[in-house]
Amino acid sequence: MENHLVQQQSQQQLQQLSPTQMQGLQLLFTPVMELESKLAAELENNPLLEVVSPAREELCGDTFSDAQLAATEPDRSEFDDDRESFPLLEALTAGNGEDYSDREYNVQADDLQKQRNFAFDSLTSNPTLLDIVNEQLQFCTLSKRERQAAELVTASLDEHGFLSTHPADLAMSGNFSMEEITQAVKLIQSFDPPGVGACSSSESLILQLKRRNYPDERIYTLIQDHQEELERNQLPQIAKAMKISVEDIYSFLHDLQKLNRFPAAGLNISENSQIVVPEMSIILNNGQLSVDGREGFIPRLGLVKSYLKMLEDPTLPDDTIKYLKEKLASAESLIKSLELRQDTLTRITNVIARKQAGYFLHGSDAMQPMTMTEVAKELNLHETTISRAVAGKYLDTPQGLKEYRFFFSGGYKKSDGEDISSRSVKARIRELIDNEDPAKPLSDAAIEKELKSSGLNIARRTITKYRESMNIPPTNLRRRH
Repeated sequence: MENHLVQQQSQQQLQQLSPTQMQGLQLLFTPVMELESKLAAELENNPLLEVVSPAREELCGDTFSDAQLAATEPDRSEFDDDRESFPLLEALTAGNGEDYSDREYNVQADDLQKQRNFAFDSLTSNPTLLDIVNEQLQFCTLSKRERQAAELVTASLDEHGFLSTHPADLAMSGNFSMEEITQAVKLIQSFDPPGVGACSSSESLILQLKRRNYPDERIYTLIQDHQEELERNQLPQIAKAMKISVEDIYSFLHDLQKLNRFPAAGLNISENSQIVVPEMSIILNNGQLSVDGREGFIPRLGLVKSYLKMLEDPTLPDDTIKYLKEKLASAESLIKSLELRQDTLTRITNVIARKQAGYFLHGSDAMQPMTMTEVAKELNLHETTISRAVAGKYLDTPQGLKEYRFFFSGGYKKSDGEDISSRSVKARIRELIDNEDPAKPLSDAAIEKELKSSGLNIARRTITKYRESMNIPPTNLRRRH
């Protein structure tokens, strides 16, 4: 009964939007390649629609391998560690969890597992991570406000299954309390795939272990309290501090290797290569940046004039008039929805071009901190709208093809008051390591001192996390004699 009332409330909320607004949001959240097939179906089913101008054939997209696309994807270290204490250990290995089934530790009650199995079975082939999470969310009995908070958290998941926006920012942008967002995050973290909704790789590992009712609590202490010693392979020191044997630590590490590095790693929801079509372009011409989104990369639709003239014919049968009017309303709604989509993406891209002009002109060192919350406020949109609008979409820039999410990251303020993005900090860390003496590589503590000398006060644990996110090994593994 209660679940029925929740569904009724959700339906009433949706009914507050006009059909055009609902369609506009759906199209806004759809990447251009999926949109192409939707428009083809509309053109086939609606005789009043025609293509006024075709899509740009020369920019129909190239095939990029996953390796080529890897450089365009946003990394996972957008959180400012000093804002809230999350577990800091990043992935110890790139294990895929293939041997570590839930049955090992008798994870879940039968009824809950049956619900989850039904959710997965009811999905279409090749479901996205959001499909999987939203399907499970439907089975939850929640109040209207609880569901809204959960949907906000879900919309903030990145392609790896991590929470891409800090919970405090989610609370602020959605006018929720921290307690409401915290409970929503915990709910999403209870879903499959195990580890989804985590704020870091270490938290994901812990969630995966807890889902499996891992029998030895000491593994959590190892993950949370001994990151630096693990990096230096100081297993005897860890064993002494934890009052366990080195063999115990090897056993823990063996089990950790069986977990997924990323929550969504085992979903197999992408192919080896994919067609990527940029939504828009940022063009550099004579030192000036401009956004090219007027024509777009999708066909421009219009109304067939001959059918419009038919509607003026007084001798036309009533059933024909009714049919044409229905198709006319549908066509006009689609055209307006496409205009809304184009306008919203253009506005978002204009903000990116303006705020990240330094990056487009000079590279990663000039990247500025920019959050979805800031962009949402500037454009008078909800942060969830921004997050879903840019998901899975790409932008052609003077610095190459980039995913929209690439441009959103947290930041720091230097001692001279200058703002600098976390991505620029990572670029500086990589530069320091690239130029280090191979015989005496820089420790994270040494990097911390170097950054501090240039006005950047970055915690050592943050430097460690950034280094790991760039797949740079620790000092002992970089040393060359």
